[in-house]
Amino acid sequence: MGQSLIQRLEQGLDYTVLHNLIKEPREIKIVTTQHPIFPDDVIKYVDDHWKDEIKKRPQLTDGDVLGVDYPISDGDRITLPVYNTKFRYLLGTRFNQTHGFSVKLPGSGGITILKDEGVDYFLFGKRSPNLASVGGKIEILPQGLVDKKDLDKTSPLDETILREAQEEIYKPALLELDKENVELTKMQLINSNYWNNIVLDYVLSLNDKNWLKKLRREDRGDYSVLYAPNFKEHTEFYAVPRESLTNFIERHLSAETEDERLGVSTRFRFRSYLNNIGE
Repeated sequence: MGQSLIQRLEQGLDYTVLHNLIKEPREIKIVTTQHPIFPDDVIKYVDDHWKDEIKKRPQLTDGDVLGVDYPISDGDRITLPVYNTKFRYLLGTRFNQTHGFSVKLPGSGGITILKDEGVDYFLFGKRSPNLASVGGKIEILPQGLVDKKDLDKTSPLDETILREAQEEIYKPALLELDKENVELTKMQLINSNYWNNIVLDYVLSLNDKNWLKKLRREDRGDYSVLYAPNFKEHTEFYAVPRESLTNFIERHLSAETEDERLGVSTRFRFRSYLNNIGE
């Protein structure tokens, strides 16, 4: 018997589901905490690694980033402790853990369903090949990391996903996101060992009749390609009707060329979606 679509989506993925928020809804709260104390050998490794990296990439800057510790579960609440750290600690420990010490990043990722004239469209973006992270891949929209300015909001992770929706979906169409038209459904809090992030996955339902009309549209049978030529992050968008979603995913799971395949984040989030919400 062949593999199911969910099995094919999760093949090779490296992650841990920390909390399933569809089955067990909980409040998620972010709190600031102290920077973890790294042993001297970790600090030395980070500093030496940083010196090597800036020789190769002198444009790098040792700016501030947010790290995150493992979540703390207490009754109906999940607490995510975040702390201020430097980019050099991220660069030096994220993919090369020293004695088990590693800086993880907090983030949000979403599957977007655009509701337009009675049709549900799933939105994807083709990332520019010039991007350092998963350049050229087909990815879901939106996704991004928690910013310091998000911490001032009542729900920082909600703020992150809405900010990224404005940047990745609405800005290319020269539109402003109306938060009144957005419904957020929290799916899962996951630890991505692949990216070394702790991420909250959402489904975003957008009730919007203007977005599709603002971009040049080309129909390709069971889905549409939309172009935003002045936007650098994605070279094109895909609007896939609900009834065509399975065919679209299967087509790009088995694509012959690397730049036609689904990115890791897309595979994981649709695995979560199909497993928890389904069609």
